Amino acid sequence: MATTHINSLDFGLSSFFQEMINYLYRSDYYLFFAQSIFKVPLGNVIGAIFVLLLFWMFKRFFSTISLAILDYFTKRTKIKCNTQQLQTIKEPVAFGFAILGLDVFLDLLFINSVFLDKIINSMIFFVVFWGIYNIINALKLFIHTISKNINPDFYLEVGNFIIVIINTIVITIAIVVILSIWGINASAFLASLGIGGIAFALAAKDTASNIFGSISILADGVIKIGEWIKINNIEGVVETIGIRSTKIRTFDKSLISIPNQVIANAQIENFSRRGVRRMKLKVPLPYSSKSEQILKVIEDIKNMLLRNKSIAQNEKNIVNFENFDNNIILISVATFTNTIDTEYFFRIQQDINIKIMQIIEENALWLAQVEDKK
Repeated sequence: MATTHINSLDFGLSSFFQEMINYLYRSDYYLFFAQSIFKVPLGNVIGAIFVLLLFWMFKRFFSTISLAILDYFTKRTKIKCNTQQLQTIKEPVAFGFAILGLDVFLDLLFINSVFLDKIINSMIFFVVFWGIYNIINALKLFIHTISKNINPDFYLEVGNFIIVIINTIVITIAIVVILSIWGINASAFLASLGIGGIAFALAAKDTASNIFGSISILADGVIKIGEWIKINNIEGVVETIGIRSTKIRTFDKSLISIPNQVIANAQIENFSRRGVRRMKLKVPLPYSSKSEQILKVIEDIKNMLLRNKSIAQNEKNIVNFENFDNNIILISVATFTNTIDTEYFFRIQQDINIKIMQIIEENALWLAQVEDKK
């Protein structure tokens, strides 16, 4: 009975391990290994457990070897890739070896059914597409290099857009393939959803609008990653421009996601494109200050701004005696720095404030204390 089972089955990938087990049935201990446990020869039970443990124990080793081969290939071909992201390939490879071990385990135990075959095949294709998805993300630097040749100014945005498109295609193919394994026609399945299909179509409409919105953003070049913008009273730095939405990090560190169709139709204020950033200061002087002192302070501040390399000299510097305000004399200073970088701007502002204090002290004056208005 055991010999009939062993000789009649086609194990496919399991044939190698079955051939190894067959040596047990040719040995002097044939009768022992030929004993059946739930109609499965003991030799096959032992072999199946051994194979399952073997694949489970060495899955990390196999995944490390696969990663080393892939890393060697990328270095030989000079393909730029994210080494840290490349590490994510190990998970699908390890899981794939575990699935392979489970498949061989079931074959050696003569556990065969259409349902189990579909589960195993679904898991195998899931692992394959999972690995492809991670490889695409690991090649982000390579894709950015290609997109830089297409559009040097917006290579990050174009590269990210290409990656999202490729990943969407991979996920779509994966879903279609896995559904086909279970005998489900993807088109017929969506058509049979009825009201759910209408909801899906409406969702797809919004998705399509966002996709065209992202294309419009990239084509017009109105914003870039890292730029300081303001859209519909939302102000912050652009972190990502995705296929569906754009994420903006506000200055209080909140992350806001705005649909691309909204951005494409909104009025955008791009502070980073100005090239300069406005600085406004109020300098309070004591009420007892003499007019000669005030005029000298104003003149010294103007000269200081003209000599400062951090000030945009092609813009107008305004320094005036603004008003008598709450028992103080108020001097207004309005100028532009030659940077829009926030950290650098505040360093320049600090330097200007210190220099204004020194000018006031040199003119035998001091900063007046501003009283709170009640």
